[in-house]
Amino acid sequence: MKDSTQEKEATKDSVQQVFDEIFISFYQEAINKAIHIQKLKNETYNGNKISYEDYTKIPEMYPALLYGKVLRMVSIMQGSKNNFESMEDTLIDMINYAAFTYATFKMKDLDD
Repeated sequence: MKDSTQEKEATKDSVQQVFDEIFISFYQEAINKAIHIQKLKNETYNGNKISYEDYTKIPEMYPALLYGKVLRMVSIMQGSKNNFESMEDTLIDMINYAAFTYATFKMKDLDD
């Protein structure tokens, strides 16, 4: 009986390890996609003529944009028609807005 319990625990640990590896691979995929998308958007939207510093002049801007994406995510989850932006698009934008918010606050700390 003890062997059966140990086997079950070993199987559970193995399943958990596989889940964790797959989960982390999706996490890394999302981060890499967010970076790639941001580089493309920066080139496309402003032709590299606008600095990230320009976006940090209004400290509340990124949190406000992030909140808008949270509302969009909730709307999609509640079944709203999805014509222009998928859940994946929304989540990738949220990653970038969260990272921009983080960077904005870190830059502010450098100034203080």
